[in-house]
Amino acid sequence: MKCSVCLNTVLLAGLAVSCTRTDLRESSLENKQGAVLAPENSYAQKTVYVDQMKRDMSDIQKDMDDLSAQVEKTNDAARADAKVKLEALRQKWEQAKNRLDQAENSTEVAWSDTRVGFRTAYSDLQDSIKNMRQWLSDKLQP
Repeated sequence: MKCSVCLNTVLLAGLAVSCTRTDLRESSLENKQGAVLAPENSYAQKTVYVDQMKRDMSDIQKDMDDLSAQVEKTNDAARADAKVKLEALRQKWEQAKNRLDQAENSTEVAWSDTRVGFRTAYSDLQDSIKNMRQWLSDKLQP
């Protein structure tokens, strides 16, 4: 009986420590994400958010340049398709950039809507880049 009580105590203590560690990790992750996401939640932090998104858009533009260079390595048939896909990708980048410009120039009243519009365009752009990378990877494989 004493052994059973000791075993239960040890198991409960281990479970409590495990839960606490998991909670701390999740809390830490939320704090990290919250730090990243907090600027977009507040009009007062609009400048910080817009500046970060401008840097991200610049990085995406560099990625698109890299993709364009990879397109040149494909065969002629694939290259024609890739150029069409790249043009569509550039148009999505322009749409996201326009939405970012709108967000940057938005008033406090319009901030929420313009931020959501940008986030939607940005997410679409990121998905398109991911798809383009996968498509190119498939085409470049021997």
